[in-house]
Amino acid sequence: MSELTDFRVAVLATDGFEESELAEPVKALRDAGAQVTILSLEAGGIQGVRHDLDRTVRVKIDRAIRDLSEQFARRHPQRWR
Repeated sequence: MSELTDFRVAVLATDGFEESELAEPVKALRDAGAQVTILSLEAGGIQGVRHDLDRTVRVKIDRAIRDLSEQFARRHPQRWR
């Protein structure tokens, strides 16, 4: 992976995410220098699973999508209808 310094990446995940499908890409992005923000539908944390059955890690999210939508609406009222 190329150097991603100065890149900002948003990763969307919800409860029931496959642990490796979130952890590995996020680690690779961060290792390459990207600033990664984990987004979800609600504030708080999300529960990971392995093989769609076994609960694994609980991940703290950085931002809820709702917060970003409200922030975007305030900054760009002409685009938000």
